[in-house]
Amino acid sequence: MLVYVLFDYCRNIKRIIFYSLIKPTINEKGEKEMNVIAPATALQIAGRAGRYASQFIEGEVTTFSANDLPLLQKLLNTPVEPILVCYMPYCKVLVNLRHELVVRLLDCNGV
Repeated sequence: MLVYVLFDYCRNIKRIIFYSLIKPTINEKGEKEMNVIAPATALQIAGRAGRYASQFIEGEVTTFSANDLPLLQKLLNTPVEPILVCYMPYCKVLVNLRHELVVRLLDCNGV
């Protein structure tokens, strides 16, 4: 099954290499800006390396360019605001979402 293969493949990542720490964004004026990724984004991506109960319990994170390494270290050591509230949708919303996903999956497969 494709989902299992992707999951199995993704959890056995030993090393993450950031090619760039810059992300292009569009501002309110419609102009392109180049911004450093948020610390939470860096942590989320870096967290893919090494997982409990995987082939690599401890992961490695680095940058393609040695010049970016100090910035990556700063991003990974920046405290991230904790999530204080998390809203859970009603059961009926989840059931409707599940139904919609199944219908779309069947449409994609020509069933």
